[in-house]
Amino acid sequence: MSCEYCIGFTALLGRPYEGDHYTHAPSTQALQASADPGCQLCALIIQQLDGKYELESILEESRRGYPTVIQLVGQTPEGHLNYQKDPYWKNLTGLDVNCGEDGRNDDWSCSLRLYAHEGNPAALSGVIAGRAVEQYSGSDKSLELIRKWVKNCCTTHLGCLPASTSSYSREEALSPFRPPSTKLPTRVIRVDGPKPRLYIAKKGEMGQYTTLSHCWGKTQPFTTKKDTLQDRI
Repeated sequence: MSCEYCIGFTALLGRPYEGDHYTHAPSTQALQASADPGCQLCALIIQQLDGKYELESILEESRRGYPTVIQLVGQTPEGHLNYQKDPYWKNLTGLDVNCGEDGRNDDWSCSLRLYAHEGNPAALSGVIAGRAVEQYSGSDKSLELIRKWVKNCCTTHLGCLPASTSSYSREEALSPFRPPSTKLPTRVIRVDGPKPRLYIAKKGEMGQYTTLSHCWGKTQPFTTKKDTLQDRI
């Protein structure tokens, strides 16, 4: 279920529109009134503001609360995130919601991420660029996504190419026949065998590697220390 504020906003997605933001609910009180009957987007905004302990202070500052303004976060063709400046609102990955007297106040704000499942009309039309995060990193879908990322990096990102290609033209550097090696970090994980192993590179050793980001969280169940180093090699 969507309220009149959200219907007005979603109707503009993928259509020509002047400006990078949309004035949403006229007040926080109106936002709450729309969330209570079941508007899912309004309820998410209220939940986010309340979770940041901001909702109470917003209501205290103004008897009716400030208007909410939605600013769209999009994705450029190169894959970089940016605030939407395109006359068409598309390739979206998120929403930044701001509250304030003139509609823009970074002190009272929250962010929502947008995603659409593959095959969904919002994904097929290019309006929503974000995708659902796979729950299991070892699934076929996750591995296929990794292959796609690596291929894209190796074939289109000139800045990611080895230092040995710096003297090449762009066409030569992106050629599959270029030297596919660069200086290895001190430690890498070898994945060319039946079991991943820690590999300590020799000084100046060349090879191919990729770096994966990882969020440790509150616990680190698997670590390498001096007393476990030999078990990892």
